[in-house]
Amino acid sequence: MVIRRKHEEYGFVLIDALIAIFLLTMSFAALYGLTEGAIQNSREALATTEAANLAQNLMEQLSTQSWPDNFAEGKCIPGGKIQGSENGFQWSIFSEWELENVLLKVTTQVSWPKKDHLSIYDITTLYYLQ
Repeated sequence: MVIRRKHEEYGFVLIDALIAIFLLTMSFAALYGLTEGAIQNSREALATTEAANLAQNLMEQLSTQSWPDNFAEGKCIPGGKIQGSENGFQWSIFSEWELENVLLKVTTQVSWPKKDHLSIYDITTLYYLQ
């Protein structure tokens, strides 16, 4: 005995397969987009962490020596600016007197390029000089 299908049932499996392939493709496209965003955010977080570490290291280098030595060696100039670069980052050290020869405000600023703008990370510290 041969069972015949109705004419309307032909092609039903093909439509199911095309819909499944379409949904699978859209799922992979969404996952790819999420992955690219996560990778970009990870790169930005890494750059910010490296900039913070560089700024902190510069501040620590200043605080390990006496301030008269820092002034004499040109590592920090009250009312002035020192600049440099390291590993793709540009850094600057600004300092100014809050109270003449007593309280020194030191700002270390690290910048690096992003796609469409410049990112900046800075640390400001007040130092009491006797």
